[in-house]
Amino acid sequence: MISYRLATYADHPDIADIHATNWLQNYQEVLDADYLANEVHTDRLKVWQDRLGLPKSNQYVIVAMIEDQIIGFACAYLDYDEQYGHYLDNLHVRSAYQGQGIGRTLIHHLAQLIHAKSKSSALFLWVFVQNTAATRTYINWGGIKGDTQDLPMPSGGGGGLATRIIWSNSTTLINHQLEDLHKVSYKPVDCNKYDHFEIAAIRRQTITIRFKDYPTPYTGHIKTLLIDQKVEYLITQDGHKIRLDRIAQLLDKDNNVITQFDDDNSCQL
Repeated sequence: MISYRLATYADHPDIADIHATNWLQNYQEVLDADYLANEVHTDRLKVWQDRLGLPKSNQYVIVAMIEDQIIGFACAYLDYDEQYGHYLDNLHVRSAYQGQGIGRTLIHHLAQLIHAKSKSSALFLWVFVQNTAATRTYINWGGIKGDTQDLPMPSGGGGGLATRIIWSNSTTLINHQLEDLHKVSYKPVDCNKYDHFEIAAIRRQTITIRFKDYPTPYTGHIKTLLIDQKVEYLITQDGHKIRLDRIAQLLDKDNNVITQFDDDNSCQL
């Protein structure tokens, strides 16, 4: 049975592998040959380590799973463009599982999130003109062809002519017969320690966060705290959304420890 849930940092190696493998299989005419032969797996691993290690507040990544194996994922950025709305940046399914409606169901769950979290329902993506099969699929899902632009790739060199596919109303992608997105388990942090985050936010303190799972600390300011689908997050002033159960230490501007979290309160699925 295939299940769907929000991605966590622990998923980044599997997501990177699917992304790199699909680029190898489908982007021979788009990306630089040397990059595909020697760098694509390392590059995608770093990209997804950073995307899921310190995610933007408007980033949502959903994975499709069979038992404990990730077989596909989708990544979208909400309220990305003033004219075209939300941006579907990635949609990939392992080749052995394509043709089973997994990509369409991933889109369904993203459309549900959009409907719940934003007043706008517009959604768009880019597809390279060489990828005629993907274009046909998106049109079959109700997408409309928009403008065409030269689209450089963010890494790997290359790029090419790409068509914008637009859904002016992404709620048409919701299948109300499908189950809701499976939730990722979460253990709330201790109330006294939660207070330290609230105080830092109110005082606009400069803080540093050290993570249990991500190697690079974050330094900045806490804008607010929120609960989303029963998971506690802090939102930084520069737009990152951090699960509180991923935090190992909270430090002040002089690197003095404000509070520390036990290892048994780590992010578990």
